[in-house]
Amino acid sequence: MKNIKSALMSLVVVSASLSLPAQAESISQALKKCGQVQNSLKRLVCYDGIVNDLNKYGGLDELMSVPAPLPATSANTPSASVPQTSAPQQPAVSASPSRNQDFGMEQRNLRDDTEDKIYATVVSIKKDARKKRLFTLDNGHVWREADGSSLSIKENDVIYVERGAIGSFHMSKDSVNRRIRVSRVK
Repeated sequence: MKNIKSALMSLVVVSASLSLPAQAESISQALKKCGQVQNSLKRLVCYDGIVNDLNKYGGLDELMSVPAPLPATSANTPSASVPQTSAPQQPAVSASPSRNQDFGMEQRNLRDDTEDKIYATVVSIKKDARKKRLFTLDNGHVWREADGSSLSIKENDVIYVERGAIGSFHMSKDSVNRRIRVSRVK
């Protein structure tokens, strides 16, 4: 008996919430009315009712219309619809650094086209104030030792820096089965 009453009560709640957006004139008004429902389950049912009955609402064409993309034109042919500017254009090579030069700086630059491993030769090794080694590589990168692991790296050694988990980087040599965690300084 209690199950029947609760099922009937649920049916009444669902039908009441479904009738709420059906009375709206446009989809934006229906969405606003659903947004005012306090109970999260009723609000979800209201939104589901809008999605199921999208063809009942007016103003849907304005919301769904996407402007067509402009056709691509070459730099030498002027277009009548797109005015040309007289600003000098920068070459694409100088605007974005190469993938190799940007290795390890992704967090600062937020680039998606990243490499997993780079090889380089150690040019110099210095120690900072905290007695951590700073490795200057032949490609211009400067990497700082981040942990206390030991790895024998000398000047003119060919090393690789590879990407680790959660944004970390590891430096090692092909001839050794050890690695140290590093962070890029420059």
